[in-house]
Amino acid sequence: MGLFFYVFYLVFLFITLFMTNKLLLTTAKYALSTKHKHSYLANIINHKKLKMKKVLLTAVLAMGTLFVSAQDFLVTTTIEKDANDEYSTESFTNNLGFGYMVTDKFMGGITMADATSDAAADSAGVITESIASEMQLFVRYYHSENLFVSLTTPWGSDVEGVSSTDLAKLGVGYSINVWNDLNVEANYSMLLNADANDDRKGAFNFGLSYRF
Repeated sequence: MGLFFYVFYLVFLFITLFMTNKLLLTTAKYALSTKHKHSYLANIINHKKLKMKKVLLTAVLAMGTLFVSAQDFLVTTTIEKDANDEYSTESFTNNLGFGYMVTDKFMGGITMADATSDAAADSAGVITESIASEMQLFVRYYHSENLFVSLTTPWGSDVEGVSSTDLAKLGVGYSINVWNDLNVEANYSMLLNADANDDRKGAFNFGLSYRF
């Protein structure tokens, strides 16, 4: 019965996310149409659109947890540095993830973390970063109760010439229980394939998780 509800939850989730994306498409088209004539206005619209989409999708994912059996559901988040190289509280919501223990060893889920792609450096050495996907799928294999290996990848890419495979990241992490079902996690991840600048973008991050 638990697996049935999990499948039902995923189907419900993907349909809702698809409809939400369609709903916001009009705003995106308007922002693109004003890109050259009113670039400042377009940037504001794009920023507001992304934040609105994050809030809506997070709400959908959170409500979907009502369909999942107790003790099988995990909420995760990663703490990251912002453009000023400082740890940002906004990363708590931007990197929220929702996973379900399919078996005792495997977990599957969705994370709100953006998948970004770097263009090849120009003649001045400047690298331009683009958001290829605003959500990603992830899978975890638990070698033990604390040690896990993870694979994260978007199901598509909005950057021309960059596929979801190019954005796939492999990682290893360790989870330590600190209070009841609250855990502190540390993980290291990197791209499976080097990007246009021959960079695997390896990164060490800290996060939190809570098991229901």
